[in-house]
Amino acid sequence: MKTKIFFIILLAVSICVKIKADDEVKKKITIAVLYFDNNSVIDKEKLDPLGKGIAQMLITEVTKQSAFKVVERERLNDLLKEQQLSLSGAVEQSTIQKVGKLLGAQTLLFGSYVNFYGGEMRLDMRIVETETGLTLKAEEETGDVEDLFDMIKNLSDKVADYYDIELSKDETATLVENEGKLNVEASLSFSKGIALEEQARQLLKNGDRFNSIKLYKDAISMYESALSTTPGFSEAAERIHNLNLAMVSVDIKDNKPTGEKPPSLSILEPEIMSGKDVVFKENKMTVRGKAVPAGGFNDITVNGQKVNFISDNEFFLNLDLQEGINDVQIRSVDKNDKSETISFKVNHQKEIVAPIITLLEPRLTRGIKVVSKSDVIKVRGIAIDDNGISQVLVNGKPVNVSPNGDFSSEVFLKQGANDIIIKAMDLMNNTSEEKFVFQKGEKQEDVIDATGKRNALVIGNSNYKSAPLRNPVNDANAISQTLKQTGFDVTLALDVKTQNDLKKIIREFGKKLRNGEVGLFYYSGHGLQVKGINYLVPVEAEIAKEEDVEFEGVDVNMVLAEMEFAKNKLNIVILDACRNNPFARSFRSAANGLVQLNAPVGTLIAYSTAPGSVASDGAGSNGLWTEEFLNAVKVPGSKIEDVFKHVRSNVRKKSNNEQIPWESSSIEGDFYFIQ
Repeated sequence: MKTKIFFIILLAVSICVKIKADDEVKKKITIAVLYFDNNSVIDKEKLDPLGKGIAQMLITEVTKQSAFKVVERERLNDLLKEQQLSLSGAVEQSTIQKVGKLLGAQTLLFGSYVNFYGGEMRLDMRIVETETGLTLKAEEETGDVEDLFDMIKNLSDKVADYYDIELSKDETATLVENEGKLNVEASLSFSKGIALEEQARQLLKNGDRFNSIKLYKDAISMYESALSTTPGFSEAAERIHNLNLAMVSVDIKDNKPTGEKPPSLSILEPEIMSGKDVVFKENKMTVRGKAVPAGGFNDITVNGQKVNFISDNEFFLNLDLQEGINDVQIRSVDKNDKSETISFKVNHQKEIVAPIITLLEPRLTRGIKVVSKSDVIKVRGIAIDDNGISQVLVNGKPVNVSPNGDFSSEVFLKQGANDIIIKAMDLMNNTSEEKFVFQKGEKQEDVIDATGKRNALVIGNSNYKSAPLRNPVNDANAISQTLKQTGFDVTLALDVKTQNDLKKIIREFGKKLRNGEVGLFYYSGHGLQVKGINYLVPVEAEIAKEEDVEFEGVDVNMVLAEMEFAKNKLNIVILDACRNNPFARSFRSAANGLVQLNAPVGTLIAYSTAPGSVASDGAGSNGLWTEEFLNAVKVPGSKIEDVFKHVRSNVRKKSNNEQIPWESSSIEGDFYFIQ
């Protein structure tokens, strides 16, 4: 009887233990973590690698909690590639369900990161149930860029909170142990290391041991860089350790005894630098190498083409290159079907960049007349080009050039105007030319060369959703036609929709300016000031509150920066954008008009009305300011200051002193629209 009772008790205890074990198994939640999308406002390209680093750091934090099991990144990548699935941005419900089923994952974690002005960053994460494809919860963390690690840790904690996971004392200690700042450069280096590591694994799967080892080493360098800026970055240190072990493992597998030596493939030409593309400017490139297989050659190819042999084991092939990035793969197969593959990229760019000429003595700006009473002047400067300078001519005569591009020459001056033309040629026979004018005789006023290239960007925004304007499109069309008549090459943009569209147009204009002498920017439409900054407003801007302006409008300083970078002689900015602020009621600081800007050197900024004031949209087909400007600019022999004085006087009179145009100028010479 006692034996029977003991057996029943033992059975009951076993069942309880089993139930408890089953409960523990049930608590293991399988999670797949996807790469985060980059939605940054600034430094978007620079921060792009962070998507992989954030995901990996989140995986590390989640796996510190024993209640979770995380799908290996390599397995997830293989599945996505095999199934040809995309998991970024807006993910379809059916895709989530399919991934969950194939991976055996109950939950997906994915999201995005945004870097704002001022160094602030926001992480958004979604916790998604794979069975239904529905979002269980959306989480958000905001902080300084340097607080990235803490934000990731907080997201991990929120995952545990959602599933009501109680952490053990050891788990809590481990999580707290790694708290701290993570330098943004360390985050980027770590993220780049993750990307290189993934590429290396893929190459190894494809049989390319040579390049996989190189990429593993490059990844280690990235992790070491992360450690150097943030010494307490334990995950970077751990990955260095693991990769060193992985490389040893690859070497062992590759060199295990088989009774025969494995194939050996090496590249003699071109020179390959680890982690860098080969840069080549000719249309045809010679690929030369050595292959030493054990049982004789079966096949050696370069991009599928059979090579030519120089000796028993040395080969070459002249490879045709397409402009841009070319993938090159060399493959050797011996008689035993053992193979070796080397892959690299060739960047074929035809040389189109001409030398840059800078005049050091005398100090002057290109195309502006200066005065000298001497018969001889010394011309000294520097010509720079990545390919090296082969020759510099001053007024058609060769001058001595130092290895770093310094040159000098003495030039005799005749009475009156003297053209000095400096021409530089690089080793690829690309040439550039700069012209300077010296006036010998009595001092005259500096005159800005009217014969140089003139570029203008004219923008008119009328069809706003919330507050349409009648005249800006008409004004822009009229200004465009008139500027063309005065020698400007005009880019006309009407009803620009979004902030990105407006920024793109301004950037393209900035590039165009670099090839000219005079730049003019005209904007007609809604403009407003927030916290002392002037913004141009696209027609589809959605502005509900003051804080929206920064992300919907474009800072006028962007225009000034593009113009200043172009380094042309004269820049003119015309802002007919001082209408009533249609969003003022929802603003905390509803200031009227635009705030005054200080004009950089060589720049004139014109406003259709005084700073802080509001201009009328006009009763006719054109605004009042534009109508008067169209009349004044057509008068031959009028200096630029006289044009704007004439406009100011007429606008003030016709508006009964209600609208007084304003200019801010730092130009030093005279400029004529029509001389």
